[in-house]
Amino acid sequence: MKTFLSYSHADAGVVARLKTHLKQMERNELISVFYDREILAGGDIDNSISVKLNEAELFLAVVSPDFLNSHYCYDKEMQRALELHDEGRMIVVPIIAEPCDWKNSPLGRLKAVPKDGKEISEWQNANSAYMDIVSELRRIAESPPAAPVGRAPVDQSKQMSSGPSRFRVKRAFDAVDRINFREHAFGVITEYFRHAVDELSAVAGIKGIFRQIGPYSFTATLANEGFGKRGVSHITVHMGTSGGLSLGDVSWSNSENAPSNTSHGHWSVGNDDYDQFLTGGSFMMSSEGKKLTPTQAAEQMWKDFMERAGVSYA
Repeated sequence: MKTFLSYSHADAGVVARLKTHLKQMERNELISVFYDREILAGGDIDNSISVKLNEAELFLAVVSPDFLNSHYCYDKEMQRALELHDEGRMIVVPIIAEPCDWKNSPLGRLKAVPKDGKEISEWQNANSAYMDIVSELRRIAESPPAAPVGRAPVDQSKQMSSGPSRFRVKRAFDAVDRINFREHAFGVITEYFRHAVDELSAVAGIKGIFRQIGPYSFTATLANEGFGKRGVSHITVHMGTSGGLSLGDVSWSNSENAPSNTSHGHWSVGNDDYDQFLTGGSFMMSSEGKKLTPTQAAEQMWKDFMERAGVSYA
């Protein structure tokens, strides 16, 4: 596939690493990548870029604050690529390099890489992020779709307007809503830990294991070999019930295979007139009063779990 790589020169380091990881795909003749450094001295830059952009079948946008700030990247290259994408002539894939407000840009409607749009800079091991990107691009290149892909499922509630919603609608939340949100939250936390353990296990000196021990329970362990006996951390997470015996909608213990009647912290499902959320936290460091999304709750649990093994993000 003819591939056009759009980026801000402030992200040249990211692009160089991405090109390294894409080399095997180029050897396999799955993609041929063009970016502005391939324009020869004395060449007409604008014309060369325009020709290559219109010929491309795949558009990779290396998204960062600098990319969004770049008039050339954002208003020229990206806008033209999105036009071709909507015409079914090109696939646009956002590659999220750094935390930025990309979800409120036109790219926010597309499926981004790495997985779940998690920024490359936020991965403990950046090589894992690049491998995730390559895996998705290889899937696209090996199975060219008849219709444009990369578009996230359309939220029907947003089809009336391409901009942010101007309305918030009050509603009442019943017992079924609470159960559904509880299951959703537990699922998010479960998948967060599953993938985070895999990612951290790729780091030299760190071993991790994730085990599902039932439909509504999982346990995980991290071992930091450089921290000796103190470098071992366990967690067991259970989803609660609506009954009075439950320790919370989601609870956890800092030990392996812990029973559901022990807890070092819990989350409870709450709501206001508009949304549902989680409240609670660790008994040592409560987040009571804060309204958290399931992902924010998972991040808080993971950070504590990781730090108990003597590991933290730089």
